[in-house]
Amino acid sequence: MNKTSTATLNYASQADGDNVNIWDGKATVAATNNTAGSEPTFSTVIKKSVTLLPDPTTWSRNMYSRGSFNTTVSISQASTYYAQAQTLSPLGLGSVKVTSLDTSW
Repeated sequence: MNKTSTATLNYASQADGDNVNIWDGKATVAATNNTAGSEPTFSTVIKKSVTLLPDPTTWSRNMYSRGSFNTTVSISQASTYYAQAQTLSPLGLGSVKVTSLDTSW
């Protein structure tokens, strides 16, 4: 399994990345919002991948248009997660990248 999950919005309202194992409690999150508008309509989300839907949200942050950030977050429960990008616009542009900081593999 990869150490990175990337969700890319390309004129869509939601995108999901591939699964990534986060076992050591930390991950980096990098996001870019290229959706036009002044409302904080772009959500950067880390979801826990579970068998039954809906997958629970573990971490999230809203962003304004043309914004970006890169930060380290704590994930308290060792499990499998994925990146998700969401926007209210059907023409959303941007990406969310979650990278596991695990050193065990």
